[in-house]
Amino acid sequence: MNTTIMRFALTVATVLFGSLPVCAQASSYSFTCFGDGCSYSPASNLGSQLTVNVSDYGATVATNDVTFTFTNAVGMASSITDIYFDNGTTNLLSSLTILAPQPAGVDFSVLATPSEVPGANAINFSTDLNLSADSNPPAAPNGVNTSTEYITFVGTLASGKTLADLYTGIQAGGVNGFRMALHVQAIGDESNSAAYVNAVPEPETYAMLLAGLGLVGFAVRRKLA
Repeated sequence: MNTTIMRFALTVATVLFGSLPVCAQASSYSFTCFGDGCSYSPASNLGSQLTVNVSDYGATVATNDVTFTFTNAVGMASSITDIYFDNGTTNLLSSLTILAPQPAGVDFSVLATPSEVPGANAINFSTDLNLSADSNPPAAPNGVNTSTEYITFVGTLASGKTLADLYTGIQAGGVNGFRMALHVQAIGDESNSAAYVNAVPEPETYAMLLAGLGLVGFAVRRKLA
């Protein structure tokens, strides 16, 4: 294999994905508030502390499983209690499980109640069957409510779909793309809650992401050849 190409690919991967190994490409997305809950000003500014890290899961970048890790860099008191996935027209994600064991202080189950994120109609968000989860009662204490807590899901991509397809779907956004939504409770005053949808990355960032993913995938294929 051309050493220059390999070094360049690894350099790009390091810049884009930090020190993650070649087999675990990842990208992070923040969230933006939508719906009636945003009228409470602290809630409207909370999205930047909510993050989902999307990564491949398995031995190679060709695996059919991906992980979604949700975190809350708590500056403002809040708890992620419900998580929803919308395939839009992409048909990317076929199933969802919770990665066990869950971290201390976090207790989620698949299938959220309510089955749809509050205010979904405001952004035409439609949760796909079985692609949701929520924290078990008491909801806020068992949600993601500290900067050291997180919840990770393993999603199986539909046959023939790849991590690059998932990134493309997230970039598309809207009813034709792939979206993730959160219901966050106990915001500031315990009585406040709001809904959030993942922010679409800027075109320049997305182009760099796919370029790096393509180069690393090329490097892996050449190494395995």
